[in-house]
Amino acid sequence: MKSKVLKRFNLPSERNIVYRLDAKPYWLLFIISIIGLALCLSSKWRIFGVSLCFASIFFYMLTPSRYLVEFCDEYMIIYHRLNKTECALIYYDEILTYDFVKGRDFDRLEITLSDDRTYSVPIFKKYKINKLLNKYAPDKMKNI
Repeated sequence: MKSKVLKRFNLPSERNIVYRLDAKPYWLLFIISIIGLALCLSSKWRIFGVSLCFASIFFYMLTPSRYLVEFCDEYMIIYHRLNKTECALIYYDEILTYDFVKGRDFDRLEITLSDDRTYSVPIFKKYKINKLLNKYAPDKMKNI
């Protein structure tokens, strides 16, 4: 098995990152701030617009930005939520199945490797992740 858990500083430095999923929703915060600015121009909704602007700036400044998953050409990297110094390097050819599991707060991507190890990661962009996994690990989605 080439897939393994390793320290972040041991990741290959010359990796070609195809897509990186971040936990902070930059586009959503940007859209909320634009809506807030547009509402500030209206006299009826000015207070609501100012509060939307402050809320988006507050969440932009104070929510942590951390990577959840990176997709490279030959493998994917899943960053651990609890131990910030470790990550899992998973080669696409060693994925047995993957599945998207609905949760109350967020959806999770569960990956099972050929040696029965299972990895779970929160997912916010299910369709983009599914498209990438269909490209790099075709026909491995678990059918329910």
